Amino acid sequence: MSSTALETLTVGYPGREVSAPGILAAAERLYPMIDAQVPAIREAGKLPDELMASLREAGVFRAAFPAAWGGPEMCFVDQVTLIEGLARHDASVGWACMILFDSGFFAGQFPREIAEEIYPSMDMATAVSEYPPGRAVRDGEDYRVTGRFKFGSGSYNADMFVCPTMLPDGDGLLLDEDGKPVLALFFVPRERVTIHDTWHTIGLQGTGSTDYSVDNLLVPSRHMCRLDKAAVIEDRPPLSRYHHHLVLSQFGVILGLTRHILDELNAAARTRVSTSTRQPIKEEYPVLTGVPEAEAMWGAARAYVYEYARATDEIVFQDRPLTREHNAKLPLVGVALAQLCRRAVDQALELVGTDAIHTARPWEQLYQDFRVAASHVVHRRPYYREAMRRMEH
Repeated sequence: MSSTALETLTVGYPGREVSAPGILAAAERLYPMIDAQVPAIREAGKLPDELMASLREAGVFRAAFPAAWGGPEMCFVDQVTLIEGLARHDASVGWACMILFDSGFFAGQFPREIAEEIYPSMDMATAVSEYPPGRAVRDGEDYRVTGRFKFGSGSYNADMFVCPTMLPDGDGLLLDEDGKPVLALFFVPRERVTIHDTWHTIGLQGTGSTDYSVDNLLVPSRHMCRLDKAAVIEDRPPLSRYHHHLVLSQFGVILGLTRHILDELNAAARTRVSTSTRQPIKEEYPVLTGVPEAEAMWGAARAYVYEYARATDEIVFQDRPLTREHNAKLPLVGVALAQLCRRAVDQALELVGTDAIHTARPWEQLYQDFRVAASHVVHRRPYYREAMRRMEH
């Protein structure tokens, strides 16, 4: 969407005020539109312009903007709820919005006057990649940035791009207090970024998680922030203090997608007739026990996610620092969520049997969406090691 189109939706800070409950209600009204556009989303590899405009109007992309600036400053519980609801209707929409609405988190890294330079509208969407880091060289007070960044979810729908880069220090790299290179984020508008068509996947096609690049691009130093320990400043807005917790809203994608699959399972259990017994499968013992078991696994995963999100909200919004023990729990939640939901999904496919192989049914696409979403590092078993690492530091 062009900047002109953006200006028709908002008039800057604070602009039109949209509350967290208002965003949740407006997003819910978009569910029928999302359902109708699922084939187009997958075919285009991005969110259609009409849907993007509606999501902006609903206030989705301003969710994390600070309350002090007129933003909704949506708590983590509401963020997970928002993404879970969207992902229940299409996982690509949930995933893309989860990334794109981090604009408010990034804006909160800057003084307000600088944030307004980078984000003249709260309805702007941001694509971000975490690796590989690019290269920055000094050019007077500013930097020239070069790099090609992978898995830039939402790239085709983004207004602003984040370019992660190591900072120079003489002939080497700037190091933090632990002796590790400092990671800096440079903010670059869409028209100065090259997008590469690299997102050809079995699932989540509509996220458009392509590579993007910049080449020797001059970026003002004031449009750069750091994410090392020294950059965690207590007087930043609550949602902008702890970058590791950006991933919390991502958990809503797995929850919503699994819920969609279980909805399909329940519908099949009510209507499908066994080819061998000619009886409704809902009367068969494997279904009588398997459906409730799948529901229980999803319910346990969901409870764990929301328990952690509520605890995080209580700490962050009471201006208390997140403890080492609390930070260490985040990897546990992400991995356990995926493990429990994967078991529920596998059980659903086993129970519906041959129904899962027909292209007229949604099973295969939903399963592939789940495989792609759960392949993210925070959902894989090796990430349990991160919990141990956080306890030690």
